[in-house]
Amino acid sequence: MNSLKMLFIGVCIGTLIGLWLGVNIGRDRALLSNPFAERSLQESLKNTGKGIGALLEKGGQSLQQ
Repeated sequence: MNSLKMLFIGVCIGTLIGLWLGVNIGRDRALLSNPFAERSLQESLKNTGKGIGALLEKGGQSLQQ
Protein backbone atom coordinates (compact mmCIF):
# COMPACT_ATOMS: atom_id res chain seq x y z
CA MET A 1 0.00 0.00 0.00
CA ASN A 2 2.83 2.39 0.84
CA SER A 3 4.62 1.74 -2.47
CA LEU A 4 1.40 2.34 -4.41
CA LYS A 5 0.96 5.67 -2.63
CA MET A 6 4.54 6.69 -3.44
CA LEU A 7 4.04 5.67 -7.09
CA PHE A 8 0.89 7.79 -7.33
CA ILE A 9 2.62 10.81 -5.80
CA GLY A 10 5.58 10.36 -8.17
CA VAL A 11 3.31 10.19 -11.20
CA CYS A 12 1.45 13.34 -10.11
CA ILE A 13 4.66 15.30 -9.53
CA GLY A 14 6.12 14.06 -12.82
CA THR A 15 2.99 15.10 -14.70
CA LEU A 16 3.04 18.59 -13.22
CA ILE A 17 6.72 19.10 -14.02
CA GLY A 18 6.22 17.71 -17.52
CA LEU A 19 3.33 20.09 -18.19
CA TRP A 20 5.36 23.03 -16.89
CA LEU A 21 8.30 22.25 -19.16
CA GLY A 22 6.09 21.30 -22.11
CA VAL A 23 4.23 24.60 -22.09
CA ASN A 24 7.50 26.51 -22.01
CA ILE A 25 8.93 24.45 -24.86
CA GLY A 26 5.75 24.99 -26.88
CA ARG A 27 5.91 28.74 -26.36
CA ASP A 28 9.63 28.84 -27.19
CA ARG A 29 10.67 30.18 -23.78
CA ALA A 30 13.29 29.26 -21.21
CA LEU A 31 12.45 25.95 -19.54
CA LEU A 32 12.18 27.23 -15.98
CA SER A 33 10.31 30.46 -16.74
CA ASN A 34 6.74 31.10 -15.67
CA PRO A 35 4.42 29.50 -18.25
CA PHE A 36 1.52 31.77 -17.20
CA ALA A 37 3.38 35.05 -17.70
CA GLU A 38 2.03 37.23 -20.47
CA ARG A 39 4.35 37.76 -23.40
CA SER A 40 5.12 41.43 -23.94
CA LEU A 41 4.35 43.08 -27.26
CA GLN A 42 8.05 43.74 -27.84
CA GLU A 43 8.91 40.07 -27.30
CA SER A 44 6.09 38.96 -29.64
CA LEU A 45 7.25 41.29 -32.40
CA LYS A 46 10.84 40.17 -31.97
CA ASN A 47 9.87 36.51 -32.40
CA THR A 48 7.71 37.34 -35.42
CA GLY A 49 10.56 39.27 -37.00
CA LYS A 50 12.90 36.30 -36.62
CA GLY A 51 10.47 34.06 -38.48
CA ILE A 52 9.91 36.54 -41.29
CA GLY A 53 13.65 37.21 -41.63
CA ALA A 54 14.40 33.52 -42.06
CA LEU A 55 11.60 33.19 -44.61
CA LEU A 56 12.89 36.14 -46.65
CA GLU A 57 16.44 34.79 -46.54
CA LYS A 58 15.33 31.39 -47.85
CA GLY A 59 13.29 33.06 -50.57
CA GLY A 60 16.29 35.13 -51.62
CA GLN A 61 18.48 32.05 -51.81
CA SER A 62 15.88 30.28 -53.94
CA LEU A 63 15.76 33.21 -56.37
CA GLN A 64 19.55 33.25 -56.67
CA GLN A 65 19.62 29.57 -57.57
